[in-house]
Amino acid sequence: MSKSPTEWRNDAPPQDGTAIYMRVTTIQSYRFAAYHPKSAQAHRGLKGRWQVLNEYAGWDNCPPPRGQWALEFYPESEPGI
Repeated sequence: MSKSPTEWRNDAPPQDGTAIYMRVTTIQSYRFAAYHPKSAQAHRGLKGRWQVLNEYAGWDNCPPPRGQWALEFYPESEPGI
């Protein structure tokens, strides 16, 4: 059974903790991690921070991602991968 092609989007990515895939020079997994409601950052009005999946299956803080994004990724639908 063939999967549907990846639906790349250009609108703003979700900021609710959902892991997404970004198409930059390579394809990487990103997520938006919300700050705890009682944290100092939340008291300053910050919602959270962006994180990128690292090589140890953990998440590192990073600048906001730029480029196309998708909720699901199907490598077989991408030429050259």
